[in-house]
Amino acid sequence: MKTTLLYITDIYCCWCYGFSSTIRRIADDFGDRLDIRIVNGGMVPHDLPLQSLFAAFSDPLALHARVSALSGQVFGEAYLDHLRTLRRSERVVNSLIPARAMHAFKALGNIHELRIATEIQHAYYRDGLDLNQSSTYEHVAAVLNMDVHSFEQAFKDPATIAAVEAEHAWVQRIGVRGFPALLLAGESGLIEVARGFTDFDSVRSVLDRVLSGSAGEAKTFEAIACELDGGACH
Repeated sequence: MKTTLLYITDIYCCWCYGFSSTIRRIADDFGDRLDIRIVNGGMVPHDLPLQSLFAAFSDPLALHARVSALSGQVFGEAYLDHLRTLRRSERVVNSLIPARAMHAFKALGNIHELRIATEIQHAYYRDGLDLNQSSTYEHVAAVLNMDVHSFEQAFKDPATIAAVEAEHAWVQRIGVRGFPALLLAGESGLIEVARGFTDFDSVRSVLDRVLSGSAGEAKTFEAIACELDGGACH
């Protein structure tokens, strides 16, 4: 039986986008031992102007350049253009909408949720699409080869909304305050594997020790992360 690895993330966490290469390598190298589950953290649980999301930064482009430099992940020009024109931007973000989309897509087919999360990230960070617009999910549905009408029905389903609310409440209850985060569901409870952006070798080292039963007390990573409620991305 596989052990469950909980990946707590948020679409508007740019460090989570940077963490994509790490989580993909984890899926490749530990796929026979781990069942990776996506948990949407609800970093921005209400409508928030894009300017407010980056209000703490004098140069949001420099932040994204740092993410790219440390992770190798590339931001598309369409997305970066929104940062270049941030003062004039009318874009609004709300983590609960793409989280609902995640749950709706998961309900439709046998596509791994990590693939779904990746395609939603690509729509936002590569293609610069607005995750508050239904046309964005039409695009994602086409990439995933899923029926748009079925997605729309699942998106509106009260069960989908309830699942997102329960997910957000659970993240708050267990005390996760920053993203990305990795938690291993062990027999004695949750074991912290990574907190904030962490490179693959560091995560692999912890996972190897925990899965072999020789972990002792798992290492805590005080790393660069995005805070709950859109407080900041360090």
